[in-house]
Amino acid sequence: MQRPRLCVLCGLSLLFLAGCGESATQVAERRLVGRWKLDSSSLTNGNPLLAMVASTLKAEFDFRTDRTGTFEGSFQANETFTWKVTRVDGTAVYLGRTDKPQETKLVFTDDNTVTVPSTDPEKMPANLTFRRVVK
Repeated sequence: MQRPRLCVLCGLSLLFLAGCGESATQVAERRLVGRWKLDSSSLTNGNPLLAMVASTLKAEFDFRTDRTGTFEGSFQANETFTWKVTRVDGTAVYLGRTDKPQETKLVFTDDNTVTVPSTDPEKMPANLTFRRVVK
């Protein structure tokens, strides 16, 4: 009876060592799939006037399992795109588009919150926080 258990344990160990589990990129892609909506309160810094203006802003992304996505926004035409995770560094996921050479850094706070850190304070003075739309 000990021998079959040993064989099963050895087999599972070999599968684990062979890398049959999900890679960090696959995990990041799975976490990203879904609809994400801009949390306008992330733009206000507690300022009531900014809160009023920010509440009118719309920015939503929908990432699908086939690596296509859509963007709907207040100040930009709706667009469809193809995306890919280019690399993962801890909680940071770098997202690329097949039609553009740039990558965007996303930082997961938890499974339902992701932040896009500001890289250019002139163009984007605050970090943008998106929350997963849960239906």
